[in-house]
Amino acid sequence: MISSILVFPGASGTTSGTTSGTTSGTAAGVARGTVGLPPAHPCEAGFAPTGYGWLSILAGVSLCETLHTVAEVPAELKWPNDVIVNGRKVAGILAQVVPGPAATGKTATTTAPTASAGQPAQVGFGVVIGVGVNVTLERDQLPTDRATSLLLEGATTLDRNTLLAAYLNRFAARYRDFVAVGGQAEASLTGGPSLLELTRQHMGTLGREVRAELPGGDMLHGTAVGLAADGGLELRDDAGKVHHVSAGDVIHLRRTAGDGTVKYA
Repeated sequence: MISSILVFPGASGTTSGTTSGTTSGTAAGVARGTVGLPPAHPCEAGFAPTGYGWLSILAGVSLCETLHTVAEVPAELKWPNDVIVNGRKVAGILAQVVPGPAATGKTATTTAPTASAGQPAQVGFGVVIGVGVNVTLERDQLPTDRATSLLLEGATTLDRNTLLAAYLNRFAARYRDFVAVGGQAEASLTGGPSLLELTRQHMGTLGREVRAELPGGDMLHGTAVGLAADGGLELRDDAGKVHHVSAGDVIHLRRTAGDGTVKYA
């Protein structure tokens, strides 16, 4: 079982791709941290391979819940891995799956597909999750008008220690519940909603008109109508066809009241 969590608090002045906006540097008003989820042997853990893809979403759900209860701001998820408040990005989340170390003296078998036959078997996978939150940035410090900060949104607390502790406690609880159900997104967590249901509740992208920028440069326009069991976004185009989007960037759009043209939200 994946049973422990390592936390690496971030400091100002370092580089991060998780912060809100378009720059890579971490400004003084941004709180950044990295959570490491150490590996376990996949055959022993009983953790579904698809569960790894849900961990960044779980991190986003936990952050939304924390910002709602502690900072009292109406945080929502923007698919796939941003957190927004009143339509503007306040936080970004990135997750990277990393292979565990090779088990000493073990070789791969048909039940351990992480290595070729005769090669050292990998001891499962670890996951590193980076989270960056705009805390005290002023409007003129933000790199884009589609970003915001907790300060600008009237958060009831801007204390990073308070926010970090509350977030880690919430994330740890959700994470251990998710591990307990084997990484199954549709399974109930401790008698409550499943991770899939929680995500749908917090997903501000659903019901919105969006543009999906896909790997390879293709683009789709349509309405986000659902969230699939694998975490993918279901997008219905103008012709009524529903597309399953599993990777890419999604831009929330809006139509002006006048000519009906589509613009950024």
